[in-house]
Amino acid sequence: MSAARIARSIGFALAAVILAVSGAYVVIDLARWEWNRAVISALVMVSALIVLVSMVLFRQLHRIEQRLESLERQRQRHDEADTLDTLRSTNHAVANRRFQWLTRPPERLGVFIPVLLGAGVLLSLAAYLVERIAGVFAAATLDPRTARRLAPDVPLGSGLIPTEPGPLVRTTARHRAVTVAVVALTAFVSLAAVGVLRELTQTRPREVTAAGTTSIVLDIDQRRQSRPVAIVAEDLWGACRSRLPGAGELTAIIQLDGEHVEIEFDRALGRTGRTRITGCLEDHTLDLVRADVLAIESYPAGDG
Repeated sequence: MSAARIARSIGFALAAVILAVSGAYVVIDLARWEWNRAVISALVMVSALIVLVSMVLFRQLHRIEQRLESLERQRQRHDEADTLDTLRSTNHAVANRRFQWLTRPPERLGVFIPVLLGAGVLLSLAAYLVERIAGVFAAATLDPRTARRLAPDVPLGSGLIPTEPGPLVRTTARHRAVTVAVVALTAFVSLAAVGVLRELTQTRPREVTAAGTTSIVLDIDQRRQSRPVAIVAEDLWGACRSRLPGAGELTAIIQLDGEHVEIEFDRALGRTGRTRITGCLEDHTLDLVRADVLAIESYPAGDG
């Protein structure tokens, strides 16, 4: 195996792995309500898909080009061989000319050509008469029963094609059945994946918020800037507040240590609500800020 082929195989495998991993992370990020990461993963997936398709297309074009070049070389060799054969045969015919009468002077006219033409006409007329007479007698002796006995599997008028499918027909039918099964399975899996993703990402207002309190503990990491974590937590809440329906208000911001802060607001979140707010807070919502949700607890009203 050549180095170029090894490099192409490695590139193809790498593009396929990137495509699969980025596609998986698109689904994961959507399920986590992390839209920015989902968009980035989708861009990487589309880029890998373009690279993969381009590699396949270029490979096929290269094969077509090689095939055309091979055909062109074969055609040139055949043309050269035909030309050489023509020249050799012409030279041989000229060198071994047997009809010496063709070299006679024009004033000496021979009778060979008229005799040859007349004989050809007479022989053609005789062959035509024999064919017509044989056709008349053969039509009267046609026996369908004898034809059926000689070829029982080929009925008269149906041609020479067997009625039962051969191996090629059966193979084609089997291939079509496998193709239909694969397409049906792919469609079923795709619909099931879309349904699961829809269940994970659809909005259910009753499961998002209710009366009560929610507490979130954040680990905030800032890059190339240093602002109080309480202010950063308030900015994050302001950016992610729109992810929750209703009028949720921030009630407290408690700084635990240098990078940890706890925020509280006046709504109790259900499973969908906790997923949505966690995804927004961890989705690099603010530039140069990364937040990790360490804990999230909801306390419905009247729960003590």
